[in-house]
Amino acid sequence: MPLTDARMYHKIIFLLFMVHFVIAELAWAGIENRPLATVDATLLEKGAFSFDSGAEFLRQSHYDKQLNWPTDLEYGIYDNLELDVEIPYTYINFKDGETKDASGLGDVAVWLGFNPIKETSLCPVISTALTIKTQSGNWKDALGTGGTDYQVLLMMSKTFGSVITTFNIGYTVTGDSPEKSYRDAFNYGFAFEYAVTKKWTIVGEIYGQANPDKDAARDPWDMLGGFIYHATDHLAIDFGIGTGLTSASPDLRMTAGATYAF
Repeated sequence: MPLTDARMYHKIIFLLFMVHFVIAELAWAGIENRPLATVDATLLEKGAFSFDSGAEFLRQSHYDKQLNWPTDLEYGIYDNLELDVEIPYTYINFKDGETKDASGLGDVAVWLGFNPIKETSLCPVISTALTIKTQSGNWKDALGTGGTDYQVLLMMSKTFGSVITTFNIGYTVTGDSPEKSYRDAFNYGFAFEYAVTKKWTIVGEIYGQANPDKDAARDPWDMLGGFIYHATDHLAIDFGIGTGLTSASPDLRMTAGATYAF
């Protein structure tokens, strides 16, 4: 294989993995949780609606840069049942200068959350969710994985005064994909939210997953810190910055967006 072809092949394989990681860990996250990837177990009340959108920049050392712009819609079907739809747009800048940059619709994901256990003084709120990731993104341009994936997620959240702690653990079943190196994988996350004032909340998390790439030597493991500014009772603005803790993760992640709920 010529050197230029091999370089392009490795670029595409890396980006397919990175897009898969972002979809599995970020795009599948519940939607009222910006800028965190870890999903709060509290669901929307019946009839409530939430809309959020924002930009996310990813950079990997010695590799390409990626800009994601997910738009998320949530609706409370019942007090214990929530439907979410995430529509991602992705732009990829290839560093080698030879591969054409790619942009377009990514893999749309549909998320159905169920809350069987409410929070008490001793018990956390516990919810589960099933996510289906479609094949709407063009995998040849590294905008999708080329397969329909399924994720089951367990979420637990507990309030301690001004602090909310959340733990997630999930499992993703990867569908048939033209890129045969994918495998099923566990994912996990731990987050906190600290209400400094009624307007300002500080957030942080550590999250990761078993590497879905069969040939990878390291698992992705990331951390992020940020804040949420509650501009009104219905509008929140957020910002987060994070870094990878292993070589399998982007070395820089920056995200900013807004959530409107009513």
